[in-house]
Amino acid sequence: MEKQCCTCGRFTAYFIKAYCCYLRTGCGNCSARGETVNKKFTCDKWKAKLRNTKVKQARVINSLADAITNISVIKDFLEEKP
Repeated sequence: MEKQCCTCGRFTAYFIKAYCCYLRTGCGNCSARGETVNKKFTCDKWKAKLRNTKVKQARVINSLADAITNISVIKDFLEEKP
C-alpha cells in the first residue's frame, strides 16, 4: 500500500458545503509541509494516524452499562403497574 496523504496523520482534508451536507474535496493541508496538497500525493514525511482503541472501548462499555441501567429502571416501572 502506498503512503498517500489521505492516510497520513499530518493531513487535514478540506470540505465544501453542499446543499444538505459537507463534501470532502480532493485536497487538504499537510502540517509537515505547511501547504495544500492533493490527497493522492506521496512524500517521505508520511506518518501513520494514531488511533486509541482503548478509549473507544471504554466509551462503548460505559454506554452499554448506562443502557442496561435505563432498561432495568423501565422494567421495574412496568412491573409495578398492575
